[in-house]
Amino acid sequence: MNSYFDLSTSARWSGHAVGIVRVERELARRAALSADMGFCVYDRAERCFKQIDPKAVAPILAGEITVSFDLPAEELPAPPESWRFRAREAVLRHPRLYQAVQRVRGRRFSLTEIADVRRYEAEARSAPKPKSTIVPLADVVIGKIALDADTRIISGGLDWEYKDLRAIYELKKVHGFSYAAIVYDLIPQMMPQFVVPSYVNLLKDYFGELFWVADACMCISESTRRDMMRYCEQFGIPAPRSDAFPLGCDVVSAKRESGEAEPPAELPPELEGKRYALFVSTIEPRKNHRTLYQAWTRAMDEGRLDPAKHRLVFVGRSGWAVGDLIQEMDANPVAQETIVRLSNISDAELDLLYKHADLGLFPSFYEGYGLPLAEMLGHGKACLSSRSGSLEEVGGDLVEYIDPLDTLGWSEAIVRMFNDKTARTALERRVAKTHKPVTWDAAADLFFARLKDL
Repeated sequence: MNSYFDLSTSARWSGHAVGIVRVERELARRAALSADMGFCVYDRAERCFKQIDPKAVAPILAGEITVSFDLPAEELPAPPESWRFRAREAVLRHPRLYQAVQRVRGRRFSLTEIADVRRYEAEARSAPKPKSTIVPLADVVIGKIALDADTRIISGGLDWEYKDLRAIYELKKVHGFSYAAIVYDLIPQMMPQFVVPSYVNLLKDYFGELFWVADACMCISESTRRDMMRYCEQFGIPAPRSDAFPLGCDVVSAKRESGEAEPPAELPPELEGKRYALFVSTIEPRKNHRTLYQAWTRAMDEGRLDPAKHRLVFVGRSGWAVGDLIQEMDANPVAQETIVRLSNISDAELDLLYKHADLGLFPSFYEGYGLPLAEMLGHGKACLSSRSGSLEEVGGDLVEYIDPLDTLGWSEAIVRMFNDKTARTALERRVAKTHKPVTWDAAADLFFARLKDL
């Protein structure tokens, strides 16, 4: 069988590898070790899969090149100097005008959501950018894949952004190839209130099409697999063959993995000499940063934590619908002094933050897996978490669980973990004694073995 691992998402990605991009790249690096595995991208304009030149695979996975699917080399803009970038930026400065333009395009944004977009893009512009070169698609592919019954496409990226599943379904009918996909979660179906409004219908349509197209689905947890099976049963869709695999928890950058020298990481100055609790996640409603903010400031206001030495650390960019929370934290003197927000950090810096943290916090309302919880446990740390989604599957009996809406419970538990060394140490010892971290090597072995069985 001719297998191709799809890099349609990684090829377009220009920032730090997080979330789905990290999973796609970690699996792809292991797939590259197989002699019978090729790599491809989906060209939506031509409705076909194209094979990636083997020489371009490593630079894509390392984030050294970003592929433009729209323009030939001579027309590639140099953002942010391109006229499209400047025009969009000018319109975005006038929220109601931007709102009207988006409505013409069939996309509805509230003024609050537009404010979130403006804030996020301002943060992104001020953040250090990874060094990558924009190259045209023609420079990294060697032609269309000759699809047939012996061809298998493996996709683990943002298919709803970059694929036309109906066109792929028609290709399958003609050529008879097989299509396997990774399912991360079914949040748009189960909890649409936690999805960017303009994406709800897009993602609902995506799942409705995916389970007709996919011959096999690999879910990132048994919890997600159960959600998928319930969804298919609810809507009368024949469930594709499926299995689950765990994600790896070792934080290893592409540079270190390839043997390249990497500058030593240092803790941010705000954390030097401090004890801190760590929450790694995009700041958005589903992740429930507000509960932690309220629990933390309550403990500080009551004098149960020391503002001179205790810190709450949020690692992740600001997402949608959190403008009020960000504004509140920025205006609150207690939060200004004791809550640290970090984004666009390197893998080495993240690894260091895990190593020096006193405890991990995960109050999310739902998770398809909960990779930061696995990473924190992999570093032997005590963790407080909700039971939502797959978090209990990941944490087992090694984590103390608290209801995501129990602000007082979170406040009490955080104070106890900081001030009661015996309680924290007992949890850490249990983690050290019984936790078996899953490396990305092991996760990839399970992924490809179970996919083969399907």
